[in-house]
Amino acid sequence: MYLNYLHNWPKIPEDLHHAVQSIVDTGNDELHKFVGAAYDPYKLYPIIGPLKTWITNHLPIQIGSCCHIHMITNDLVIHKDYMQEKYKVNYIFTTGGTDVKTNFYDNDFNLLQSYVVPAFTWHWFDGTINHNATKITAPRVAITIGTNDVDRLDFRAS
Repeated sequence: MYLNYLHNWPKIPEDLHHAVQSIVDTGNDELHKFVGAAYDPYKLYPIIGPLKTWITNHLPIQIGSCCHIHMITNDLVIHKDYMQEKYKVNYIFTTGGTDVKTNFYDNDFNLLQSYVVPAFTWHWFDGTINHNATKITAPRVAITIGTNDVDRLDFRAS
């Protein structure tokens, strides 16, 4: 398994869902400050306010330097995440379409496995494995959290 669902983790309360859209609507895309227009399909916004407080108080992991909302508006190229934290934990708000796939590849870019991740679910993966998202037809909005706290990720999840 390259992507693991965290079924036992708490869902983000509906009253905080508006905070996600508010951050996207009013926030600054931090990623563009560092890499420029090369990553136009991918925008990254800092999580602030009550949503940040809820995440800090309710998730069973040590949150690393990456704790953002990301919005993807088109297919992503195959890539690895080069951040301080090896593992990425995501919570999908909008899937980006009916058949969006999160794909994982070996170092020769051969497809290893694909997943269709439903909305309002937590999942995690090793960001140092080649991956991308494809078949995006609408904005895909999610929380992404970096962590090295692998012992607290639920390995029994499927």
